[in-house]
Amino acid sequence: MLILAVSHNIHLTKKERYALADGETVEVIGSNIPVWFYNFNTSEPAAEIFCKYIIHNAKGESYISAIKDGYEINIPQLPENYMEPPTISDEEWRKMSLPEQQEWYAKHPVPPTGKDLLDLTDGGSSHMRFQHEVMSKWRKYRVKHIHQAEINDIEKLKQSLV
Repeated sequence: MLILAVSHNIHLTKKERYALADGETVEVIGSNIPVWFYNFNTSEPAAEIFCKYIIHNAKGESYISAIKDGYEINIPQLPENYMEPPTISDEEWRKMSLPEQQEWYAKHPVPPTGKDLLDLTDGGSSHMRFQHEVMSKWRKYRVKHIHQAEINDIEKLKQSLV
């Protein structure tokens, strides 16, 4: 099978992160690194490509699709059947060993949503990461597209440049 893995790296200002979390659409420049895989061969070393990203936080299915100058993304939403994990008191949490805490998180995953883009003080983490997979056909090949998107605060990028 032919596989195209694309790593998307997008950095947003606080204003853009909060607008997206509030359901607005943002348009920014980001980068991606596409790598092809076929029969244990890859197209590495891969080139970093800068392009336009139109990012939505709209009800409906999450997607990442190619457009003329880049990509259009609808970030993940909470599933309709999602139930909040049970609450645990601080006392109970502190009594758990690290493996028990890790097991608790594994049993109670929290799906990524636009609220993750908020600052810590507002209940987020100022970033989100998610993956999207889709199958297509190109000539005689079945192609699996794997998109891994990471959206971060632009301050993280600025700090790395110092």
